[in-house]
Amino acid sequence: MRELESQQQQLKAASSAEDILRLPTAQKDPGAVDISKRRSALLEKKSELSQRYTDEYPAMRQLNEQIAQVEAELEQARARIIANADAEYQAARERVSKLRAAFDASRSATMQQNEAAVNYKMIQQTVETNKKLLDDILQRSKEVDLGAAAVQSPVTLKNRADVPGGPSGPDRRRWILMAFAGSLFVGVALAFGREYFDQTIRSIEDVDRVVRLPSLGVIPALESGGRRGRRRQLPASAGPHGVSTALITALEAKSSAAEAYRQLRTSVLLSSAGHPSKLVLVTSSQPREGKTTTAVNTAISLAQTGASTLIIDCDMRKPRVHQLLNVSNHVGVSLYLSGQNEDLSVLIQEHQIPNLSIMPCGPVPPNPAELLGSDQMRRMLTELSNRYDHVVIDTPPVVSFADPVILSTMVDGVILVVRGGFSSRGIVQRSRQILGEVGAKIYGVVLNDADMKSSDSYYYYSSYYNSYYRNDENRDAAR
Repeated sequence: MRELESQQQQLKAASSAEDILRLPTAQKDPGAVDISKRRSALLEKKSELSQRYTDEYPAMRQLNEQIAQVEAELEQARARIIANADAEYQAARERVSKLRAAFDASRSATMQQNEAAVNYKMIQQTVETNKKLLDDILQRSKEVDLGAAAVQSPVTLKNRADVPGGPSGPDRRRWILMAFAGSLFVGVALAFGREYFDQTIRSIEDVDRVVRLPSLGVIPALESGGRRGRRRQLPASAGPHGVSTALITALEAKSSAAEAYRQLRTSVLLSSAGHPSKLVLVTSSQPREGKTTTAVNTAISLAQTGASTLIIDCDMRKPRVHQLLNVSNHVGVSLYLSGQNEDLSVLIQEHQIPNLSIMPCGPVPPNPAELLGSDQMRRMLTELSNRYDHVVIDTPPVVSFADPVILSTMVDGVILVVRGGFSSRGIVQRSRQILGEVGAKIYGVVLNDADMKSSDSYYYYSSYYNSYYRNDENRDAAR
């Protein structure tokens, strides 16, 4: 303790970092010793260079900066050494205080033990006296019992009790039946409660009953519909980071999800009587329902038929088509609508997937609704419908923005994407009402990210489809 106190006084008496580093305490700090050596080497080097150069010479300025940095580190080491010494001194003081407290407690315990020993002697004498009195009482009690045994007892034994062969209760079978009935009732109640309080759309039956729109298709969740570990890669020109897994129609042509998009394609082509749909708008009620993924895969499935297909990213709030298809977004729809570039051939990019072209959003404008509702937009759609067999348009959600409502009056039909187990019934009904008020033609609803195990028909179809393709692959491998 005294040694630590002396070290602390020596550290406080030192006026500079160099004085502290000369003390034995600082010599134990390897970091401080290393900094001191570096500083001495830099000062020696500066002394050599100062004989030939001035302080403005680049080497001298760099050396001065290094010396300043080392001196700052030296000052930090000085503060650390003083802080460590203070902490060590305070820890020693606390240990001394704890030892004194322990000594005082031990002395107090010794005093109490002495008092307890005196009290123990007194209690022991009392116990010996009471023990003698108890022996006398027991002796007299035995004498009384011997006298009472000589008198005949009036009690006689009539019937001897029999030992039962098993427990008298409880009735195990009755309790098991009651528990089974109770659990069945609770399970049914929970099922009805969940059905009552769950207001999301989960199946085609919910779409028909709540939204009252045709069902164009059911897109299974990737983990239940796709085949893991069997992803094909597109050519290297797809980009340095590969192609998004949202392009399942191109990456996994034989998966149940890809087949679902092909069924969606068929439904869209048959939605217009007399002529195939040219301008198709894809939207949803709210974000994160998969409208952009549905639009991209629908465009790919249309292009796979050999028809020239163009996908336009009109989601000027949060464009994502260029990310999924891995193309540039420097030019696009916003430049054409704002009049900065009216050459559509420059704004449209060809994709590596045959027959597929992309028109990205371009720079995000401050007034998307005004641009999309302009006559320039109508002229652009008319010209593009003459160039391409099919034009798929991706737009923002209906409930959040007016953009899809405006564009729905310029296209042949609208596809409403609903995410299973996510979209509430009220918001989907509100989207249908908004589109119906402007006279939009709604082709129907696409139930996206559906849980194929929630319905027996979905599960049977998915299992049968995967088994069918798997058997074909096994036969091809055996040939």
